[in-house]
This record gives sequence, structure tokens and C-alpha cells, in this order.
Amino acid sequence: MKKNFLLRYLEYAPLLFLWQVFLLLPFWMIILFCRFITFFFFLLLKNYRQISLINLSIAFCKNSKKDNIKIAKKSLTFFLLTIFELIQSNKLTPKKIKKKCIFLQETVNTIKAFDSQKGILICSGHYSSFYWNLFFLQFITDKKINMALRRLDNDLIHKKMKKNFLTNNINIIERGNSFENIRKKLQQKEVVLLLIDQNSSKGKLYIPFFNKPASTMTGSYYLQKITKCDCYFMFCHREQRNFWTMFFNMKLCFHIEKITPQNETDDKIENFFLILHQKLEEVIIQKPEEYFWLHPRWKKQKEKKYYPYRNLKV
Repeated sequence: MKKNFLLRYLEYAPLLFLWQVFLLLPFWMIILFCRFITFFFFLLLKNYRQISLINLSIAFCKNSKKDNIKIAKKSLTFFLLTIFELIQSNKLTPKKIKKKCIFLQETVNTIKAFDSQKGILICSGHYSSFYWNLFFLQFITDKKINMALRRLDNDLIHKKMKKNFLTNNINIIERGNSFENIRKKLQQKEVVLLLIDQNSSKGKLYIPFFNKPASTMTGSYYLQKITKCDCYFMFCHREQRNFWTMFFNMKLCFHIEKITPQNETDDKIENFFLILHQKLEEVIIQKPEEYFWLHPRWKKQKEKKYYPYRNLKV
């Protein structure tokens, strides 16, 4: 349901004010604000707090509740910090990007081997500062960079965010008729980044994610088959150094490897996504605080008895 203009503006105005303020604030004030929001969030927003803890209990079932609460709080603080970093991304220059990134030779070699006669499909997830994959790719390859992203509920906020990406010459492909738009971009030999850990609205294919079935969007598999593009799994993570006091100065390590889908049968499709899910799981296990645990990844289930978010609004 579309929100009326007044409600949309009441959401947008304070955000626009904060947007301008955070461009001027020193880091220590930003991190204090993020920690305050995290405290407020866990104290008052019971619904989202429970979603985070349910997700963590699925992924890290051997952890104590206390340990998972710590991860959830760190994850939220991390998410807020990445938003403020993204706000300031319109100030990025090639020199700043180069200073920020750790250029692992194997990653650089892989990207340099991109076939100039093919489109490139990058599969990633809601892990760490995933938008940095876009900046890094832009610095390494001459191909045009695109990202498929769900449209935000507030169109004023969405336009502001989209403009921020366009300032960095990154095109946003909105979900809706995105499959056709992505197909065209790949056939034009461009790069498209997809987040694979999103719920499929159709809920036809269920692939285990942390040993629990998760509805999975199959678009990336069929896009590769139709366009004959090359498919890669990519992620980045922050180097672990004075994590909460040096966030904006921390360098990022990038990893990328080629994934080769096989013949088009149900088993092969499942194997393709199993590989991607397993790779994402391995990454998350290393640094769980860098994953976005507020996302109800297991919202759709074949059988109601396995539904984990009972009595919660998701």
C-alpha cells in the first residue's frame, strides 16, 4: 500500500536532516549515536529484536542466547555504520578507493580475466559493506556496473539513495521487471551484482541455508544460462583492527571466484545454489557480526510447522 505524501515526507525530512548532519560529524560522535540507536532498538522494538535472535538461533544453534544477543547488537551497530559510510560515499575518489581496498593479487587477477565479450553476473549477500564490491569493481574493470535492489517503501528516500549511487556511476536496477532489465545489461556485456539471500516471492525452490530450507530466487541461474555470461561469487570483509574505533579507516579485503552452473535440471539448479549458500555460510561463520540478521531469511516455508517467526510481523 502506497503511503500518502505527508507520511512519506515526515519520514524523509528527518532523514534528510541527519544525512546532512552526518556528513559533518566526527567518527566518535557517529559511533556513539549508533550505539544509542542499538540500545534503543533492542529495548523497545521487540519484533525486530526477536527476528534477529531467531535467525541467529537457526544459524548458530550451539551458541548461548547471551552470545547471540551480543552478535545481534554488533550486527545492528555495524549496519548503521555502513549506512553512514554509504551517505558519505559521494565523496569517494579513485584515490580514496585505492587507499581503502586491500588488493589481493588473486582477486585482481580474477577480475582482470573478465571476458570482455561477456556480461558478468556477481552473486553476493547481505554481508558486510556489500556496496563496496561495486566501488571495487568500478576501480578494477572498465565495464559498466549495475546492482539489482528492491525499491524502498518511501519513494523520496529511495530517490535520494539512488542518486547517491548514480553519483558514483553505479546504476540501480529496481526489482519488478528486473529479470528482463538485468538480461539486457548482461547482453550488453556489463556487470550486474545480485544479492542471493533474498526471499523468492514465488517460493518454488527451497535450498538449505544453515541447514534450514530457504526460498531462493532462481534468476541468477537462468540469467547465466540465457545470456551465457560468466558468474562469480564475491564478498568483502573488514580487516579486524580496533573494529569499533577505526571503522571508517579500516581496509576491506575482497574475494571473488568463478561459479560454473551445469546442465539445466532441478538437481543441477539446486546444486548451483547449494554451492552459493555454502560459500556464504562459510563467510558469515567467520564474522557473524557483519551479516544483516534483521532480514527474515526463512520467512517462506513449504510447511507451516517449520515457520520460525510465529506471532511476529515480518
